[in-house]
Amino acid sequence: MKFTGRAKDGIFLLSEEMKEQRKRFLSSFKPTDMIEETLTKYRQSKTNRQLGAWFGLFSKIVLEVFNDRGYDTSYIFKLSDPTGIEISPDLLKDYMYAMCPVFRDEKRLTMRDMNTLEMADFFDKCRNFAASQWSIYVPEPQKNWKELKK
Repeated sequence: MKFTGRAKDGIFLLSEEMKEQRKRFLSSFKPTDMIEETLTKYRQSKTNRQLGAWFGLFSKIVLEVFNDRGYDTSYIFKLSDPTGIEISPDLLKDYMYAMCPVFRDEKRLTMRDMNTLEMADFFDKCRNFAASQWSIYVPEPQKNWKELKK
């Protein structure tokens, strides 16, 4: 079970509905059952802006440069012969998961499971990787990029 609340004066505050749900859950155990409760600081899931920065900025720039340079999948897989297969956004994403992994509780995360802090870390790792390994500069995302695009 997962409960979200606030801490105040050393007490974990839950809504009345969550208190009742927690009570029902705890009453389902036998007195001899061992249970574990873990408290962590809540982090919001990644934002649409962060996803937009990855797909609309990072992925777009990297794939455009790859296409301009004539790179296909043989480039990122370091194959000696060209494959003739274009690098897709999904392949790039999966490749970056492998090269710039983000972990929580020893579990490798994908963007689906990342919070805002983890997504920011992933984006920075990807930018640094692209710069150091492929000589591709990906700028920091700008908050008003939609207005600048007009």
